[in-house]
Amino acid sequence: MWAKLDAYLISNQNTYYTKQLNLMKSSLESVRSFRHDMRNHLILLNSLVEENEYDEASKVISQITGAIDVKNEYAQSGNITVDSILNFNLQEAK
Repeated sequence: MWAKLDAYLISNQNTYYTKQLNLMKSSLESVRSFRHDMRNHLILLNSLVEENEYDEASKVISQITGAIDVKNEYAQSGNITVDSILNFNLQEAK
């Protein structure tokens, strides 16, 4: 009986860790994508400023600011372990 319970608990723990790993991979990919997009936006902004297109540069900055304000993180306590667990569970619930 204890062996079955242990096997069940280990299976659940492995499932949780697999989901957590997938969430971390997804987060890493999001960061990479964000950096790529930001680099492209900065190149565009630099070009607009060099061409004295300040109104258009301002619009691009507003778009970037709006995109940055969208958050997928719910918990930001400063404790990475706690935040990771809470964000994982809250994202799963969503």
